[in-house]
Amino acid sequence: MSDFRLSPGDRSANLWARLKVHIEERLQKARERNDGDLDPVQTARLRGEISCLKRLLALGKDESPPIPTADRSGGL
Repeated sequence: MSDFRLSPGDRSANLWARLKVHIEERLQKARERNDGDLDPVQTARLRGEISCLKRLLALGKDESPPIPTADRSGGL
């Protein structure tokens, strides 16, 4: 596996700004749904989605932890 990080140039790009707004909106909606009455499976799935969205947003910070990615070289 390799780690994925955004460069300073990536973080200042218009595309990242647009993605960030979209991710923040999805996160807000997911948090609102999480406040509702969900069964344990739905709650777990939603919490996983929230966690993923938060990790994506963290890429926009200077000291964000890298997101592990699959090695595309064909090795296991």
